[in-house]
Amino acid sequence: MKKNIMLSILFILICFSISIADEITISAVGDVNPQILKSVSKKQLNRIRNFLGDSDVIFGNLESPITTHPVRTSGKKKKDIKEKKDYVFKSDPATVNRLVYLGFNVFALANNHMMDYCEKGLNDTIYLLNRHKIKHCGAGKNISIAQTPVIIKKRNVKIAFIAYSEIVPVKSIATANYPGIAGISYPPTSYDFNNIKRSIISARKKGADIVIVSLHWGKEKSSKMEEYQVKFTRKILDSGADCIIGHHPHILRSIETYKGKIIAYSLGNFIFGTYGPTIVLKIKFKRDKNGNWKQSCSRKKMYVRNGVPE
Repeated sequence: MKKNIMLSILFILICFSISIADEITISAVGDVNPQILKSVSKKQLNRIRNFLGDSDVIFGNLESPITTHPVRTSGKKKKDIKEKKDYVFKSDPATVNRLVYLGFNVFALANNHMMDYCEKGLNDTIYLLNRHKIKHCGAGKNISIAQTPVIIKKRNVKIAFIAYSEIVPVKSIATANYPGIAGISYPPTSYDFNNIKRSIISARKKGADIVIVSLHWGKEKSSKMEEYQVKFTRKILDSGADCIIGHHPHILRSIETYKGKIIAYSLGNFIFGTYGPTIVLKIKFKRDKNGNWKQSCSRKKMYVRNGVPE
C-alpha cells in the first residue's frame, strides 16, 4: 500500500515537472546603469526586486561597463562629453552583487556605452558577469563572439538571446581582430539582416526552443517608431526569431504583435539617471499540444524617479 502511494506521488511529480517545462516567463526591462544601484537603499532594492517578480528569466540592456579602468574611449569627443552632447558611463564592480540580488540572469551588451572604457572595460564587465553567472550577448573579443547567441536553460527549455546595436560610436564595433559590440547600420541593410539571420540559425542549431533578438536602436527621446523599424523587425521574425526587444530611445515605444510574436520597440529606462514612465514586460511562452510556442504578455507600469523605478 505504502509502495503504491509513493509511486503515485512520484508519477504526479513527474507530470507536474513536465507541465511547468512547457511554460516559461521572461521579464524584460529597459536600460540598466548599475552605478545607480550603489546608492539605492535596501528598501528600494527590494521594491525593484518585487517588480521583477519570480520569472524564469530576467533580461535587460546593460548600459554601462562594470570596471575600475580609468582610461576613457577616444572614440567619443572630449568636447561633446564636456558639453553633455555625449556621455560615458562606468559602474563600480561592487554593483554586480546588486544585479544578482535583483535576479538578472542575462544582459544585452550591444549598445553605445559598452566600450566607453575601452577593451579593458569590456573585458572587466564580461569577467564579472561570468563570475556571477549572469549570461550576456552582443559583445566580445571579436565579431564572431559578439554575434554569437547566448543560451540560458530553464526547466528544460533553451532560450537564446542575440543582441545588435544600431548606435556604434567610433572604436566600439567588433571586427575579426578587434573587441567590441555587434553592430548594424542606420538604417539596417541586407548585410545586417543576414548577420542577424545567421545568429538565429546558429541558435536553432544549438537547440534553442525560443530565440529573442535585442536591438539597440532608434532616435533618442522619441516615442515614434521609424518606418524601417517596422519592416526590419517583421523580417527578422519571419526569418525564425520569436520575439524582439528594443532599447536606446530612453523612452517607451509601442508594443505590438506580428503573427503571434511580440515586438517591443523600446522599453525605455529601468535603472537609469532620468525621470519618466517605464514597465516590466512579462512575456509568457506556452507550448501547445503541437509543440509550438504561443506568446502573451502583460505590462507592470511604474515611474522612474532618481534613477530607479517606483
